[in-house]
Amino acid sequence: MNTGERNEVLLIAGRSGVGKSTVAWQVSAVLRAAGTAHCLVEGDLMDQVDPAPPDDPDRSAITERNLAAVWANYAALGQRRLI
Repeated sequence: MNTGERNEVLLIAGRSGVGKSTVAWQVSAVLRAAGTAHCLVEGDLMDQVDPAPPDDPDRSAITERNLAAVWANYAALGQRRLI
């Protein structure tokens, strides 16, 4: 569904253990306090399948499919901001 509205995405990336999740939760708390609609996806949980699919050994394809599915559900609720 394309309503012509722009989506806003904040990608927080970095090495394991540097505090990405902590920062994401803090950003979410600030947005919530400001009354700004948004959704938060914990990316570390998008590829949790074992064994890895034979055609997707680094699990990048399943990560992409899962993120697309989750975003579609949020977008259907009218969300336009994703952390």
